[in-house]
Amino acid sequence: MSLTLKALTKELTEMKTEFKAFSQTLEKVAVQEMQIGLLMKWYDELRHGDGFVRGTRGIDREYSDR
Repeated sequence: MSLTLKALTKELTEMKTEFKAFSQTLEKVAVQEMQIGLLMKWYDELRHGDGFVRGTRGIDREYSDR
């Protein structure tokens, strides 16, 4: 009985460790999805000509497609 409880305790500890690693991986994926979304938004704004171009003297002016 004692050996069985020790074995189960060890297995539960290993499962907790695996679930923690899996949770951390899911958090990283969520952050990456958010960053990809922001990059796509910025890319879309630049494609439509919205945004400022920064030169050696700072922000030159706003460039548009007009």
